[in-house]
Amino acid sequence: MRKVLAIAFLFGLLGLPAVRVSAQVPPLPEKAFAGVGGERGTCVRKDARTGAVSNPYGDRCVRLRFALGPIEVQPGANSTYPMVKTIEKPQYDGYMVRIEPNMVLADGTVPNVEDMHLHHATWLSYPEYGNGPFFAAGEEKTIAEYPVPYGMPVRTSDVWYMVHMVHNATAQRQNVWITYTIDYIAKSEAENPATPGQPKIETIRPFWLDVWKNGSRASYPVYNTQRGYGQAITDPVTLKEVGTDPSSGEPWARTECTWPKQECAAFDSWVESDVGQGQPGNGKGTDIYVPQRLEGKLIGIGGHLHPGGLRVEVDAVRCTEGLPLRPGNTISTWGGLACPDTDGDGVPAEEAVRIFTSDAKYCGASPTCEDRAPERKPFSWNFRMTVTGVPRWEVNMYRDTFLRINSVYETERGSWYEGMGIAVAYVVPGKLDGLDPFTAEIDNSHAEPIKDAEGETIEPGCWDRLDAGEQVLCTRGRISKPAPIEYGRVGGEGESFWAQTAPKGPTTNDILVAGFAYLPGDISTVATAGVPQVRKDQPLTWWNVDAGANVYHSITACEYPCNGQYGIEYPLANFGFGMPGSAPRQYDSGEIGFSPTFGPATAQIPPPVGGGTVPWAQRGVAYSIVPEEYGLEPGTPYTYFCRVHPFMRGSFEVVD
Repeated sequence: MRKVLAIAFLFGLLGLPAVRVSAQVPPLPEKAFAGVGGERGTCVRKDARTGAVSNPYGDRCVRLRFALGPIEVQPGANSTYPMVKTIEKPQYDGYMVRIEPNMVLADGTVPNVEDMHLHHATWLSYPEYGNGPFFAAGEEKTIAEYPVPYGMPVRTSDVWYMVHMVHNATAQRQNVWITYTIDYIAKSEAENPATPGQPKIETIRPFWLDVWKNGSRASYPVYNTQRGYGQAITDPVTLKEVGTDPSSGEPWARTECTWPKQECAAFDSWVESDVGQGQPGNGKGTDIYVPQRLEGKLIGIGGHLHPGGLRVEVDAVRCTEGLPLRPGNTISTWGGLACPDTDGDGVPAEEAVRIFTSDAKYCGASPTCEDRAPERKPFSWNFRMTVTGVPRWEVNMYRDTFLRINSVYETERGSWYEGMGIAVAYVVPGKLDGLDPFTAEIDNSHAEPIKDAEGETIEPGCWDRLDAGEQVLCTRGRISKPAPIEYGRVGGEGESFWAQTAPKGPTTNDILVAGFAYLPGDISTVATAGVPQVRKDQPLTWWNVDAGANVYHSITACEYPCNGQYGIEYPLANFGFGMPGSAPRQYDSGEIGFSPTFGPATAQIPPPVGGGTVPWAQRGVAYSIVPEEYGLEPGTPYTYFCRVHPFMRGSFEVVD
């Protein structure tokens, strides 16, 4: 799916669920946003571990509500709103201590994620609060709740703006509103509390980490991970989280790839070659420089991935003492600074230590993620990311050093196109009373103890060491029970969309993608019109007729018969391999359609299995393959789906 800006700061999650409520139609902002007022004492918090409810700021805090909309979302929309949109904010000086995002329809209900979701909304400010966006949200609609007594200062003169993308996987036009609720304390009351015992608010600033931060594709920060790349999973925490396939007794995933450190795909999201995408990885990751104004103590951090993701890795990096910084080229046309590659004698000129690993925790049937085993699979929208922060994690971030980010996706069950890797941290500028990451003992094991069904501890966690008074940097966190992800279908079970024994259809070299169907060969027509027959040595071309209506489609290989019900974990891009020379070779068009921002583009598809003629794909017009060059065999039916509209399924059979 097309994604043009990053999503999701994920730490300090609130335990209160986001329910389907009857909202004002259309949603309206809180009247008190323009001045001190509103319903005081409403900033209630619920501890995710104990369930205890508290109101740490008492009557000083007011909960303000805002809405952006209506946003008209066309059928099949999958592109970002191309213009920056100024949005409402508190219109008096104060401190934001919590923000909760959501997206609602005109009747106030929250749509199911498999049909329509807030793919991303990114909140930015002028002047900039940190080194990038100060908050973002995506499908998880994660709540950022800053630990007491920290808050982000907001001034009357600040301007807030947003870039957003609402993904509509249906064929119906909709109006939606992006909502955001803010817990806010006026400046005078934040800095000089009148009530005895109330804490003074300390200033925090956001530190934005993205695997594409300041890279050549910073405006389109996604990348591909394909089956066959990477190496065996060895991280013990990840191995526990991937779960087990009950049909085989084997882990759901056994291989992974780390980007941009490693090469993870044959081509990037533009169907072109780049670092780690048809080219070797950079061997390190993406380094974000720490300027003097943001030096301080990190008090919270969380990561974001897409389905198929396993973890986000964040390291602290410093150059060998006495060696100067140099212009960096750590990812594609990265524009920044970096340590020298070596010290002149071939010795690495940097020191890197892990300070945080944000793990993807895949859920089972429960939308609140309470029954994570045994149904969990590492390829569902129903997952959470682990987070950490004070009092269990306080890490110094020094000027003239770097934070390095990598993201890790599984590479056994499917290919994961247009993935993301993001983390957002919060820093207390000028305060360095946390752990020094370069001298502290690092513990990268799981945070909380692992218990059996009776609640007995099987294996202690790193946080047990903290409770015992040890000085150790625990790099793992936990999910703070977030709002549930609204969904209606898991997918892959039940209803069958097409005949398993469809008749043979006409011989053809062209398939039209029109009206949200593949013609011929669509699941809705094969029972009567048959499966189209395609010559093994002739180009097969798909034409996106819907492109004229600004609708994107893809032709993405999935394992035959690929006829299960569409839902939050089905279908998968699980046919073939991305590795050059592998057979059968995975075919995927990328998104074909006209972009209102970038226009049509022409990109060369990487060489298929065994070489041969390399077809051209012009995004916005067509996609072609020669079946035998992708290892597709005569007498065999093949199936595919649209990554933008996964209810779309198509088929063809290769013949001599």
